[in-house]
Amino acid sequence: MDVPLGGRRFTWVNNAATKMMRIDRVLVSMNVMSIFGDTKLIALPRGASDHLPLLFHNEVVDFGPTPFKLFHSWVNYPDFHQIITEDINNPHYLSLGSFHDKLRYLKVILKNANLVTDEELIEKQVISVELDKILKIEDADTLQKARIK
Repeated sequence: MDVPLGGRRFTWVNNAATKMMRIDRVLVSMNVMSIFGDTKLIALPRGASDHLPLLFHNEVVDFGPTPFKLFHSWVNYPDFHQIITEDINNPHYLSLGSFHDKLRYLKVILKNANLVTDEELIEKQVISVELDKILKIEDADTLQKARIK
């Protein structure tokens, strides 16, 4: 298996730096990749050679689960501010100690809040079908124009 290259897209540069190619590769067996799954190559800055040195790198970085995800579109829903304001003033929310716990609490509240009505979901599906039809027509026109040229 060819190990993915990170840092740069090339491993060789001519002296004038006008041509760049990825000619250096590292192949490892599938057993090594199953043990070290997050392994990658990092192309380091070029020294005296025209080849970039490669660093075989394996680092597992896990920051844990995301405590809170907020989509910008949620803020536009009419009930969003009311839901947040009510829950921030809730005694249970105020009793939570850490900021992380408070964000987790709000995450559960927002997941359970029905911000989108059934009518809006149906309208979205209808509009999506209409948009798909329009895009297919435009694709057919573009294909015909490309054949003519």
